[in-house]
Amino acid sequence: CEDSIQNRLGMVRRLLIDMEKCDPGNAGRFLRELETVSETVSNLSGSLSDYASEVEIDEGEFQRMEERLHVLQTLKRRYGPTLEEVLKHLEVLQHRIDAYDNAEQRRQEFDRREDELRAKLNQANAVLSGKRAAAGELIARKTVSELRKLGLKKAEFSVKLRAAEPGPDGADFVEFMFSANPGVPAMPLREVASSGELSRVMLALKTVLAEADFIPILIFDEIDANIGGETAVRVADEIALLAKDKQILCISHLPQIASRANTHFKVYKESQGKVTCTHIQQLEPAGRVQEIARMLGGGTEAEKLAANMLSRQ
Repeated sequence: CEDSIQNRLGMVRRLLIDMEKCDPGNAGRFLRELETVSETVSNLSGSLSDYASEVEIDEGEFQRMEERLHVLQTLKRRYGPTLEEVLKHLEVLQHRIDAYDNAEQRRQEFDRREDELRAKLNQANAVLSGKRAAAGELIARKTVSELRKLGLKKAEFSVKLRAAEPGPDGADFVEFMFSANPGVPAMPLREVASSGELSRVMLALKTVLAEADFIPILIFDEIDANIGGETAVRVADEIALLAKDKQILCISHLPQIASRANTHFKVYKESQGKVTCTHIQQLEPAGRVQEIARMLGGGTEAEKLAANMLSRQ
């Protein structure tokens, strides 16, 4: 750098000497200033040389610094472009490494927490199962009593609990067991009950659970199968009681039950050539009397009795 600067100053000095022939005043002033600058540069060069001779450079450290700088530039190109972004990525990687390093400890913590929660779950399931068993006995006893009223004099009904995998509804599999006849072992209700029996069991259950049941619509199909007389009247009374709070749709062939409804639909079949069609017709007041009378056997007296039965609603 000194040679380069001094060479350039020498070139300027020669130009100023040539300029002195044309403009001695200014050229002389510039030459004096140039001499001052040249002397300053010469002194500075000497000082820097002295300083450089005193400085000891660790070549190994210098090499390491260059390597670190190279690594930093590589990281900035990959994760940067700024050093701040590189450091943020480093923090993310450190968290991942910590997670890997502490994996066994975390697994043990998770196992401990799982054991605690499972113990609480088992305790809650045990309490729930106990309450279900007690409620099942009470419901079964009341349901059997209702079934007696509905004509199933010898029927047996029970609530069976079996252990199941814990879930949102507990750790029990609940099943209704039913037998319509003495000497016949109780079996799952869904497998052995006829449609009429199933409807009466549902009616009995709905009566027992009336306060806790929020289903607004109930459908009873063939609920009058194999009953008549006073039993049919009791069934009608139970349905009418439920109908105070729910919408009941009942398919019946008995006038004792049908007459308790406030709306009637007649379902009948009609042949048209080779095709048989099923029709449903809402009955007007006169039609209701006629249909109930038909169920009673027909005739003038039957119509009077039908009108009287409908008027008792």
